Amino acid sequence: MNSLARFAIGFLVLALPQVSKAACVQARVANLYKSPRSSAAKSWEAVIYTPLRLAKNKSKNKDWARVFDLDGKAHWIETKDLTTHFSCATVNVKSSQLFQKTNEAYVPIVNLPLVRTVSFKIVSEEAEWLNLEDALGNTYWGKKSDFWRPDAKPEGKSKH
Repeated sequence: MNSLARFAIGFLVLALPQVSKAACVQARVANLYKSPRSSAAKSWEAVIYTPLRLAKNKSKNKDWARVFDLDGKAHWIETKDLTTHFSCATVNVKSSQLFQKTNEAYVPIVNLPLVRTVSFKIVSEEAEWLNLEDALGNTYWGKKSDFWRPDAKPEGKSKH
């Protein structure tokens, strides 16, 4: 292969978009930090099923991952507290409701509206609906448009 061909292949590889990967908090509670060490200042505490977007550039330290929350703010989290084995979502509107079936005509299950950042594991999807599981294993249906998922294509600005 000549040098021009090598250059062209190298350029194409660099020009390909780097897709960041979605991850979910798998620990009951996980601390997010401002830098990759447990003695660093804490940004906040994330609960199980909190969705996060992994940074494109991996950390040199395999015990830590740089992540972004639904607002695009960067944090560091211990890798033991993350998983990429399932998808998760968090409420991304001021309030939302959960249903027993995929139809708004049904009475909502939860009496109080869910507030922004309440998170769930995604069990399945059906049209405009997400089948969701909470930390206790209960399942519900929620409208896709009310949730942020780091693995979903962006549909515009967050709604808060």
